Amino acid sequence: MTDLFAEVLEDLDDAWMRLVRAPSERLQHRAMREALGHLYSLREYLRESEGAQNYYRRAAADPDGVVLEGLALIRGVLVHDLVRPIGPVLGDIVADIVTEMVGTLVWRTRDEMRPLPVKLTESATNPDRNARIKAYDDHVAGRAVVDTLNDARRFLGP
Repeated sequence: MTDLFAEVLEDLDDAWMRLVRAPSERLQHRAMREALGHLYSLREYLRESEGAQNYYRRAAADPDGVVLEGLALIRGVLVHDLVRPIGPVLGDIVADIVTEMVGTLVWRTRDEMRPLPVKLTESATNPDRNARIKAYDDHVAGRAVVDTLNDARRFLGP
């Protein structure tokens, strides 16, 4: 790992902490988008340094790697399609330590994203995209954003 990898990993951790501590939905969304950007950069570094086939094989064999692949898919969609409600929604209300009511961001299922972005539809010619869609459906959709980011972070290393 390079010094830059470690620095971006630290930036990811900072964004994750801002997400966890954010006092408003707007700030949660901002920290979530930043964290997804860092995750994607780190993923791309690993994919290049390990070789794509080795990386995908390792990611598919690790539950946290599968989550990372699902997040990589949704990150790409969020970057390119900001006008539709495709990102997470404020889910269950929970009380924090000072009893202020806050929400938990939860990833939308694909059924909740209408019209569905093209990048989230299965393809007869793109099995890699289909695998990432399955990863999103099975391991990301419906779950809390902080939990999925934490899973993906574990896959990236110490």
